[in-house]
Amino acid sequence: MSVGDSLLDYMTEDEINNSKKNYTKSKRYYITGFSKNLEVYDSVDIYLKYGDKNYKIKSISAFIFMDKKKCTYEKNKVVEELRDLFRNSKEVTYDNVPHSYDKTAKSKQDQTAFLLKNDNNDDHIRIECTDWSKKIEKNKNWQDTLSVTAYTKEILNWFIAGYN
Repeated sequence: MSVGDSLLDYMTEDEINNSKKNYTKSKRYYITGFSKNLEVYDSVDIYLKYGDKNYKIKSISAFIFMDKKKCTYEKNKVVEELRDLFRNSKEVTYDNVPHSYDKTAKSKQDQTAFLLKNDNNDDHIRIECTDWSKKIEKNKNWQDTLSVTAYTKEILNWFIAGYN
């Protein structure tokens, strides 16, 4: 499964529609995913554009639920593994960054990105530890995570615009 593939190659239209996740109120993009039959990850989120009958994958995030201390260790291992694969990409690391979803700025992320076009706002692979605020953990029933994500510029622009 890759960015640009049709999700219909991996899931039926009913499976896609029945697994939509309502993280945002956006009418531009939505997230679907699955958490069954995965060997390494606990959950996978797939970003799709509303109205796209081809269900072209815009972004993929794979998550492992774990506390921040363990996450930092595991993140560093993943970064080491990917460093060889993306040796021609610019690598950038940001720690203790407020998560864009949390308007209180209490949820934090430690991120390392491999910039595929040497631009922070363009396609890249990001490995991150997300430490959700206690309020979000309680209200959303979310857990802290290690994630590996393939972001497209299109989805990054959506994030920057506040998921609108």
